[in-house]
Amino acid sequence: MRLPAPVPEILFTSPMLAARQTAQTLGVVARTEPQLSDIGYGDWTGHSFADIHAHDPEALARWIADPSPGAPGGETMDALLLRIGSWMNSLAADVLAITHPMVVRAAIGAALGLPHAALLRIDVAPLSSAVLSFNRVWRLQALQPYAS
Repeated sequence: MRLPAPVPEILFTSPMLAARQTAQTLGVVARTEPQLSDIGYGDWTGHSFADIHAHDPEALARWIADPSPGAPGGETMDALLLRIGSWMNSLAADVLAITHPMVVRAAIGAALGLPHAALLRIDVAPLSSAVLSFNRVWRLQALQPYAS
């Protein structure tokens, strides 16, 4: 794995294990940022989409068609977008954030003002990088899959 160049001086990671392990594998010391936690999946936490589909295909289909209300018992898209948008707007320097696909989607959605349904149409592969910039408004510069 390689970090983007130049590497920002400020690095953050989600407090969740997968993100912290990614930072460790990259050989970087990153500050834990609770705002970068994955979306709360509520009753679906710890279950694969295949398991959810087998148990309640209608609920999964509704969530994929409109993720706004969130998974049963989970965080709403409005709450996720507010959390991530507020965090982004608090930044005063270039940062690197190691986080989760849904959080990356939310950051892109907050930056571009996308509707909720569009967020699940953004493919964020493992170890992808999204580059956002700010000059009066947020912009998406690149979304790239991991290249070894």
